[in-house]
Amino acid sequence: MTGPPSPPVRDTPIDPPDWYGRALGYPYDVGRTPLLFRPGGAVPLPDDWSPVGRVPVLAVGSNRAAQQLARKFAGWPAETEIPVTVAEVIDHDVVYSAHFASYGAIPARLAAAPGVRAEVGITWLTPAQLACMHETERGANYTFTDTVEIDVVDRRAGPLGSVGHYAGRHPPLRMGGQPLALAAIAATGRRGPAAHQDTVLGLVRDRLEPGAELAAFLRRIVTDDAARDRLSRRLRALGDLQASGQPPA
Repeated sequence: MTGPPSPPVRDTPIDPPDWYGRALGYPYDVGRTPLLFRPGGAVPLPDDWSPVGRVPVLAVGSNRAAQQLARKFAGWPAETEIPVTVAEVIDHDVVYSAHFASYGAIPARLAAAPGVRAEVGITWLTPAQLACMHETERGANYTFTDTVEIDVVDRRAGPLGSVGHYAGRHPPLRMGGQPLALAAIAATGRRGPAAHQDTVLGLVRDRLEPGAELAAFLRRIVTDDAARDRLSRRLRALGDLQASGQPPA
């Protein structure tokens, strides 16, 4: 069994700019208890909350974190509320997708993993909130589906049938031939490798641009769309972080 890689030595100041912390901090504070998000802050989800009129949508990465919801729903009225419950996906794990997000992180996607039960969030969205979420997720990296093919058990609502899901369009990032899981996401039955975001970004930098300063590498991804697309293609060409040789330029 391949274990998580050792964390790289960080080569940036301890108090980095916000964009840098956002890249390395993904998936942020994915709390393990239900919450009620409001633009002014999150509170524990009341016992008498109701899913009526709301669409359940899987949040496999940062979409269950209050700080990410605050970014996505910035400017919404103060009375806006989004319930976020905690669930498990059966025979699936939360792994890294082989692409860079616009904010520098390597984001998450689901991957089939027999015997694994991975913890995810469920955002319960109104139609207007779902339309806003679509805007933040649009592009070439994810496709929204209304799936019944993934067994999801919500700890408040029980087994869910049809669930919205932003399915990854890119293959999982691999290490030693296995999809590399997010160590920040709790899971039982996980037998493959797992690592935190800062470790993975350091390893990817070492493969794609050996010797580059990590902050400079990530700044280019954040500020240069063409460079981000090119590096994402090279990341997919790697296939495996432990494979020998260099990816094509």
